[in-house]
Amino acid sequence: MKVNTARGERIVRIILGIIFLIVGFLILFKLNWIFALAMFLIIFGIFTLFIGISGFCPVYALFGISRAKKKIEVKLNI
Repeated sequence: MKVNTARGERIVRIILGIIFLIVGFLILFKLNWIFALAMFLIIFGIFTLFIGISGFCPVYALFGISRAKKKIEVKLNI
């Protein structure tokens, strides 16, 4: 995967991902609100956190956008 997000954008996405996860879990376990809203926030938080950590945005790749300053290749050993 090629990194296609800028460093500042990655930091913001990591912070937002953590916030979405916390709010989603609070809604799910503490506030007992709508289950669908909690699951949406949790899934969106995981997706946002993944993009922030890996630096790869699938939507950017789909449209051929790269906001990274350097061409960086990340290899995942799975």
